[in-house]
Amino acid sequence: RLVSDWSSDVCSSDLTKTNIGIGSSAISAINVTSLMASLGLATLLVQRLPGVDDAAWWRLLTRVTVLLCTVALTAGICLAPILRAISGHYRTISTGIVGPAVLAVFVLAQTFALEVDALCLAERRADLLFAHAVGFSVLKLACLPFLSDLHLSPALAILLTWGIAQALTSLLTSQLLLARVGRPFAPTLRGPT
Repeated sequence: RLVSDWSSDVCSSDLTKTNIGIGSSAISAINVTSLMASLGLATLLVQRLPGVDDAAWWRLLTRVTVLLCTVALTAGICLAPILRAISGHYRTISTGIVGPAVLAVFVLAQTFALEVDALCLAERRADLLFAHAVGFSVLKLACLPFLSDLHLSPALAILLTWGIAQALTSLLTSQLLLARVGRPFAPTLRGPT
């Protein structure tokens, strides 16, 4: 009932095909940016993490996470002017402070999600990989009605819905995974490669 009430309210407002198209194409641009920002390191985790001792496991995971966060935030910040240059339609999500910040955080969240999925694969935790995907889908649906009340542009509300859902489910999945892998918590950047 909540979704049907919300959809009838939104359909009478400014959630037009254009706004949905802008939000959807921006999500595609974010996904491409995230894939490039991941630098293939997810594959490295799947290949190198199984079978290593605790110290090497944490060292590799910490280094990959720091590198991915740095590259993803930089790529996300660069995405706003690129979208503006591609089309004037992206003005609503790429100008001011909120739009570029949302783009940067969403690229970071999407890149982190790729890392979490790779970590699930490396640790042979298909159950958490499945839970991550289901949680993301459910949370996207749950967030949209609440974000539409913030009086943001509809395209930005669509982006925020995806970004918040991805960030929350990735954080929760990573916490569950780290609790279940049975390795003492010891993130570090120091030590041999």
